[in-house]
Amino acid sequence: MHALSDELPELSADFWLKLEHKCNELQIISLHIIPTGYAIGGKKSFDEKFGTDIPADLEYLSRNREVRDNPSLILEGARSVISISLSYRNLDYNADPHYGCISAYARGRDYHKVMKQRLERLGEWLRNIFPDIRYRAITDSAPFYEQHFAAASSFMVKGRNNLIRHRDAGSMIFLGELLVDMNLNADGRIITLNLTPESSDGNLLTFTGINPVTGETEEADNPPSPAIACPDKCHRCLDACPTGALNPQKFIVSKCISYLTIEYGGYIPDELWEKIGNRIYVTDLVKKNGAKGLEWLKYKAGKFEGPSAKFFTEAELKT
Repeated sequence: MHALSDELPELSADFWLKLEHKCNELQIISLHIIPTGYAIGGKKSFDEKFGTDIPADLEYLSRNREVRDNPSLILEGARSVISISLSYRNLDYNADPHYGCISAYARGRDYHKVMKQRLERLGEWLRNIFPDIRYRAITDSAPFYEQHFAAASSFMVKGRNNLIRHRDAGSMIFLGELLVDMNLNADGRIITLNLTPESSDGNLLTFTGINPVTGETEEADNPPSPAIACPDKCHRCLDACPTGALNPQKFIVSKCISYLTIEYGGYIPDELWEKIGNRIYVTDLVKKNGAKGLEWLKYKAGKFEGPSAKFFTEAELKT
């Protein structure tokens, strides 16, 4: 039986620097470590997104709530969650209107496989340092409050487009998690690793407190320039949504292009066909027109150069 411990391992400044280098090698653009107890606030976030209007095709999302609320049911003895994101931005986005317009995230190699590979490599790196550590990679492969844990980062915020937005990279990101059975969180606080390209914030680490009752984050120590919530008067993503799935009141799953072209098993209503057009899987308009989306696409070549510049390597694009 693996000996579980609540004691914090010795994590020196050298460890964090090496972790930063490993993230750059794996093209990870953000990483933060959250206590598994943070799941206590996940139900509120989940219900805000779906509420009680979950279509029959998505009924599986409402199952296994007890697993979502307790990550140790996914990995026995789980103590910490390492949440990462990868960018899939594509500056050369263009599509012939006479052919299907496939969403940027669905191009190239299956992102689930790429993400899992990166997480497994990160897990093996940790095991070389802590031989007794056990871990499990999550890439949409288990019931988990993914957006809730991702938004715990000082660099992340949930946008009005119903997606998690990275402070510098916008919404065109993939999320993945590594559950570990080692306590990596000092005093139960969230640890955010600064992986911004220009490192203009100075501090490598940010520590954010958690309210033990509500599970909500509290004021951070050494806070970086935070991810900015959507301005009240900004509705660009709502205006760009062709079907009206996004609106000021709530997210209407049954009108979402992603749902209609992936999950829905019936005939798409005639009134939505014209609005969907030639788009397949999801429209990138709500990502590119959201806060930070346009600024991100206008970055000059080289602004985000280096290992994190592109999600896919040339070989993966050809796979």
